[in-house]
Amino acid sequence: MVNSLSYVIFYAYLLYLFPCMVYCLFSNLNGWMYVCLQSHRERSG
Repeated sequence: MVNSLSYVIFYAYLLYLFPCMVYCLFSNLNGWMYVCLQSHRERSG
């Protein structure tokens, strides 16, 4: 019983954190791509 309860809490925690992690990852990726594009633009012209 205690094990199943801990699993439920663990999965609820994961489901709660997952969108935040995805959002943080995508925002970092966006910033990284922006920096890459800016540096490429400066190099090319």
